Amino acid sequence: MSKPLLDFVKPSKSVRQFSQAMNVNRMDFSKLNYNPKKLETLDLETHELLVCSFNHKFSSNTQLCTGIYTSWTRNETTILIPRLVHQQKSITFGHTTYTLSDQQAGNSTILYYILDTKGARQDVHGQISQIFTVSYSTKKDTPRQIHLWFEVKRYNDLSPADRKKHNFKDWPYVKARVVYNLKKKKDYIQMDHVIGHTATWQLPPACFGIGRKALFVVDLSKNVSNDTDM
Repeated sequence: MSKPLLDFVKPSKSVRQFSQAMNVNRMDFSKLNYNPKKLETLDLETHELLVCSFNHKFSSNTQLCTGIYTSWTRNETTILIPRLVHQQKSITFGHTTYTLSDQQAGNSTILYYILDTKGARQDVHGQISQIFTVSYSTKKDTPRQIHLWFEVKRYNDLSPADRKKHNFKDWPYVKARVVYNLKKKKDYIQMDHVIGHTATWQLPPACFGIGRKALFVVDLSKNVSNDTDM
């Protein structure tokens, strides 16, 4: 591993020094439960995927922050994603709690939507693997913005051939679908992309004639999904 990469992965300053440098004690982050004393670093892969998601959602010029102290640029069109974030095990909105999958499986399975390269909406299912807030500013001496992000491991959709083996697409109000019990992709989303919780059941081998391990997923939200590609 190269020295620049090691310098990026390993913080060179303590959390306390970072807090003092960013003057975070002057700001009220209570709404998103942002605690500067509990900041942790993200791995490089997560940072890169987060930047891609940030750019895709906000159509902004977002880059990785390679220093502890620097979190702003002279170029007002560039946003720097900080190396340190506040990771959380769970977060509650209203009466709904979202939890990491290794803490509580039921509160971690969600239905959410993503936008493909053409901007079309796709409803997908997954499990929350990380919850964190990031603090950033676009230029020096301006109020900092706090963003909440979820890292979600997405369940793989069935192949076109396996989709034909069950009939749930003919019953959209049942709000159920079948997915492979396999998670290869990670999505980084915010709260406005979350539709609601889901309940999952491991299907018996060869259920519906599907040869691979699969899950039966039920949408527990009150919304009616328009996504009929199940």
